[in-house]
Amino acid sequence: MSAYNKANDEWCGHHTNLLREVAKEEWGFEGFVTFDFVFGIYDGQATALGGLDIEMPITQHYGSKSQRLFQEGKVSEAVIDEAVHRILRQKIRFAQIGEPHRYGKHAVVSEAHKSLAREVAHKSIVLLKNDPPEGVSQHVPPIERSQVKLLTVIGTLAAIPSTA
Repeated sequence: MSAYNKANDEWCGHHTNLLREVAKEEWGFEGFVTFDFVFGIYDGQATALGGLDIEMPITQHYGSKSQRLFQEGKVSEAVIDEAVHRILRQKIRFAQIGEPHRYGKHAVVSEAHKSLAREVAHKSIVLLKNDPPEGVSQHVPPIERSQVKLLTVIGTLAAIPSTA
């Protein structure tokens, strides 16, 4: 999955070096590349040429626009074939595993999986440290750990658990 941000002044979802050269060629990644869901890409031609294989959950730059880019000669058949091949290859891999519900809820959401998810979440939490550089006034008052009584998570996905 590519990110929303830029790396070396290029949008990650368009980044040929990251998506094609590093992930697919150097690391040998055989899956498909998508971006971090909605509004993460800005140019269908740049993303296709950069190595992004699929746009989800809605198509803003792919779909019928990809067909137009192909017809105008801006994206080659080989680029489209590569993306389709990666997507289909992964679908075949998933089909060989089978449907998770066939094995019961605990086959997928086991205690080991939940424990790993918690560990990853704990290790990936990022907090903004209130330590302004020399000569910059503080815009946010310092907060001591002992002062924190409640932590609020805001957003449309805040109330939706990601594991059972």
